[in-house]
Amino acid sequence: MIVLVKDIPAYAFSSGLNELVFATDQNTAVLSLTVGEKEILSETYIPDASGRITINDLQGLIEPYLATNLIERCSYRITDGSSEQNKNFTVQFCAAESSMPAADFMAGYFLSTLMGEKITAIGRKEFVHLVTTEACPVTATCVYYRDEDGLSTREVSLRQVTDTDKIVTVEVSPELLVKPGFELVRYIIHAGVRTQTFSLILMRPMSLRFCCSPILSGARRRFTVLELMRWSRNTSGPPLTLMACSVIIGLMRPRCSRPIRVC
Repeated sequence: MIVLVKDIPAYAFSSGLNELVFATDQNTAVLSLTVGEKEILSETYIPDASGRITINDLQGLIEPYLATNLIERCSYRITDGSSEQNKNFTVQFCAAESSMPAADFMAGYFLSTLMGEKITAIGRKEFVHLVTTEACPVTATCVYYRDEDGLSTREVSLRQVTDTDKIVTVEVSPELLVKPGFELVRYIIHAGVRTQTFSLILMRPMSLRFCCSPILSGARRRFTVLELMRWSRNTSGPPLTLMACSVIIGLMRPRCSRPIRVC
């Protein structure tokens, strides 16, 4: 009779494949291993003194067959003449080791090494990559600014992901989220419970160093973009735009003894 001692998870990263261990009370056991439609291993094994058989380096066995599709459905079959064990499982190529189970990581995160928000700008191309086991909408929660209204938000639908157990790439470039008459400040991409925040930066025209010199001189406190906008509305000149305030904060950065917080 075959008894599994250490099994393979139903969904696994290739970097997390270590060994398959099973026990038998028979003299021999046959293991067959399949990746996709190809049988890559079929061998007869003799158990050790404790009746166990250990298949080492599963990563080295399976990973070369993931070069094309990166994700493959796999299966094994173990027989010893008196019983049989079969299992289907999915392996995704992964070069990095993860302390989190592969299924939990794939369900909760995009495929990225980035931690925290990403800085982007109009004109840049941005993408997110994910693997799903069921259909999943990809949406964006966008934050905009306009002088008349201040900050406002809008939900934008980007794509309905229907391909499962595959790596899917979705474009999330800021140009796709532009709203006429408003300036895009930041946006958060959602896909199930996965999230990724993008904050926009703007160009810094050097002429602002001179036209805004009264603001820059002697700055010794924290300013936010909205604080500068409110200040500019109380002056005799035209109110500053979101772009101008962002540039001013950038120009102030070397002059301040403490870090400046940008909203």
